[in-house]
Amino acid sequence: MEPTSISPIPATSSATPMPASPLPHSLNPTMPSVAAPSSNNKKTLYIALGIAAGVILLGGGIGYASYQAFQNSPQVTFLRMLGAMAQTRSFDTEGSIVAELKGVPDLSPITLFTNLMSGGEKLPSAEKQTVTLALHDQFNAKNENDIRNALNTTFSLATPSGNESLGIDLVTIPKKGFVRLPQIPANEYFNGSAVQNKWYSFDIDEATKQLSEKQQKEISSFSNGKNLDLAKIIDIIRKNPVLKDISLVKGEAVSGHATKLLSASFDQEHTANLIIMLDAEMSTDPMSADEQKNLRTTLAHVDSSQVQFLINAKTMQLDRVTLKTAVHDLGTGDASSSATITLTMNVTKMNEDIVITTPENAAPIDTLGADLFTPPATTGSIDESSPSPLAPENSTQIIDPNKDTDGDGLTDVQEKIYGTDSNNKDTDGDGFTDGDEVKKGYNPNGPGKLMP
Repeated sequence: MEPTSISPIPATSSATPMPASPLPHSLNPTMPSVAAPSSNNKKTLYIALGIAAGVILLGGGIGYASYQAFQNSPQVTFLRMLGAMAQTRSFDTEGSIVAELKGVPDLSPITLFTNLMSGGEKLPSAEKQTVTLALHDQFNAKNENDIRNALNTTFSLATPSGNESLGIDLVTIPKKGFVRLPQIPANEYFNGSAVQNKWYSFDIDEATKQLSEKQQKEISSFSNGKNLDLAKIIDIIRKNPVLKDISLVKGEAVSGHATKLLSASFDQEHTANLIIMLDAEMSTDPMSADEQKNLRTTLAHVDSSQVQFLINAKTMQLDRVTLKTAVHDLGTGDASSSATITLTMNVTKMNEDIVITTPENAAPIDTLGADLFTPPATTGSIDESSPSPLAPENSTQIIDPNKDTDGDGLTDVQEKIYGTDSNNKDTDGDGFTDGDEVKKGYNPNGPGKLMP
């Protein structure tokens, strides 16, 4: 065989070095054999990549949109608002509750008191009355041992007997409370000028001792932080959706921030279940079967109840709540009786430092009664020709508000209120004094409790 001729290797330029001869692709594991893509293959590849990117972007967009829709759903918004409220340590609320009443006896305090002192005859129903409660409440919890509250309220009545207003201010600080009456209806029964705008102080622990045993247990339970498992409470609320027909829209701007307006109506069955379950979780003496039945019966008298929450879109804190409720047959003996109740409350200064000052020069609360029943100083002396309406017939002496004729723990004035005999320690003859029964929450004038 003739030798194969080999062409000489051409000389190479120093600027362009000769690359080493590569191994065939089939023998080089680091260099897979890939054919150069044609223009059609390139177009297909770009289309595939574009579709994949679109799917990824669309899927992410749908996922994000779904998440946002879930976060902004009415039900989740309501729960987030409750969560924000549960973490609130301070707030300032101002608003009113207005009740339009029909078929209800005259609610004028003077009319009611006069009726009580004259034997408690049944009063005729009034065609229309309006009760308004205006309130301003400031709350600041610096820590669990330093909780302060200042509440200013004004009750206004528009009744057949005329218009009357009563103002009550209440301040509570650790261990102490203060009360004053800035507005008092003009009347002939009490010396309002002696107590008007005068602060009276009381010891909260001592005041608690005057409550029934059940009420004392409830307060002690809350004060010690027992029965307040927030997780359980939120779970109970979640399982009993009291709101129905819920809608959520963009609300009006409040103090420069955006809001959400949540509107809904109340579901009576779920509302009853929620109250009963919360009571069972938080109360030391849960509702009995009869009490639960009475609750459901009461709620059945509610014809409609609409609520609106204006919520800070960023913080989920409540800016305003409005509630309107219509109720029929109020249990006054007049089946046609009804009420329309409207509540409006504005909330500001959430979690801000609110200063609540302690009233100065306050008199002990046990002097309030004596001041109230003291004849006005301007009279100089009691006019014996005009006996006090509080005094027994043919007497010119004002009743001592602290007098307890039979020594049963109820003053003679309290005996009038409860309908008991001021000359008999045990009016209903059940073996317990009238005072002990009232203190423990029982009816001193018959069987049963004073309050459920």
